[in-house]
Amino acid sequence: PPATASAAPPPALPAPAPQPGKAAGKAVGKGQVVGVRPVMKPHDLQMERKKPETIGPGGPQNNRIEELRRKSAEAEEAQRKRQEEMKRNREEDLQRRKEMTAATNVRKVLAKVRAARADSYDALRAQLEESIATNLEAMGSIASKVGQEAEEVLQAAQTRIDDLNEQRAQEDRERAEQEKQRKHEAENSVKFVEEAKSDAQTQLKKVQEAEELCKKLEDEADPTKLLERTEAAEKEVASVLGEANEVKAAIHEKQRRMLTDGNSKIRRELSEVMGKLGAALRSLNAVLHGLKSRREKVARKAAAVEKMNEKKSVFAQFDLDKDGKLSKKEVEAYMKATINFDLPPAILDPIVQKLDPITYAKFRSLHQRLYIAKSELLAREARAAEAAKQMEFEEKQEGLMSDANGDIDPLSQKISAADELVQSW
Repeated sequence: PPATASAAPPPALPAPAPQPGKAAGKAVGKGQVVGVRPVMKPHDLQMERKKPETIGPGGPQNNRIEELRRKSAEAEEAQRKRQEEMKRNREEDLQRRKEMTAATNVRKVLAKVRAARADSYDALRAQLEESIATNLEAMGSIASKVGQEAEEVLQAAQTRIDDLNEQRAQEDRERAEQEKQRKHEAENSVKFVEEAKSDAQTQLKKVQEAEELCKKLEDEADPTKLLERTEAAEKEVASVLGEANEVKAAIHEKQRRMLTDGNSKIRRELSEVMGKLGAALRSLNAVLHGLKSRREKVARKAAAVEKMNEKKSVFAQFDLDKDGKLSKKEVEAYMKATINFDLPPAILDPIVQKLDPITYAKFRSLHQRLYIAKSELLAREARAAEAAKQMEFEEKQEGLMSDANGDIDPLSQKISAADELVQSW
């Protein structure tokens, strides 16, 4: 039968026994507490009170109790699973932290190995192996990954160290080669300085000899011989000057090709002798210019002397009686042989009388007067011939004009008759 309003409430369900190690009454879900009957709302309580009470194992009240017990058991099972899941998560998180801590310890050493130098590589590699062995078990599942990273880092570091070692070896070889080259160049520099000084001293000696040769020219008085010796000295000085300039240029060129480090030292060692050589060359160059001017003067003087000797020889050739003067017959012979012309006595006699006695000092004047007289005589003859030709030409011209006038009169008559005929028309 349906329950009345005054019916007694159903008995409370027995509280489930709490699990070991956990306090009773711990929340397991929204609105539920383990071991405590859920609090019913007023509406639910009223509805519960309205439900008919049954007695017996198969009644509605017992079914409700069983349902509540089953749900309580499910809630407890879900709570237990959640707690196990939380515990497992905590354990896994703790394990991951341990693995990461161990891996971090190894990776710190890996960072050192990655930046290792050649002198610290072996020690850091041993430290890495020790760190891996110490943290291998703690790294757990990521041990293989960290081991692979370690192998890659070791391989890269070894390659880098090998490259550095090869680079250092190459640098050592280059330094050794440079040192060898510097030593060789230093030896060459010493040898070059000695040779350069010797060559410069040789050229200085030749320059001094050339200057001494030029000074000895003052002792020669004969213009012809002086000219020969001056020409020979000029050739010798030019040869010495050219050779010395070539030696100087060769020294400077070789010095320029020497090492920069040793170049200043070489320049200091050669400065004195090269300065002397340069001054000597400038002096010798001035001597050469002086020799050229002197040679030209001596040549002019020698030519004049030679010409004078030739004139003396000619004078002596025609001075048949060797009395030092020319007679009229000797002048006539000279005139025929030299100017190839016979002057009339009216012209020749005044010349001979004016220069008498005709010595060598007057020989040049005689020669000039004879040529002038020849030229004037030839000029008068040429003018007379020209005048005769002009007169002949004028006579012929007058004859031609008279003939032309005789031919013009008949022609004028014919023209007048033609004009009259035209006017009659």
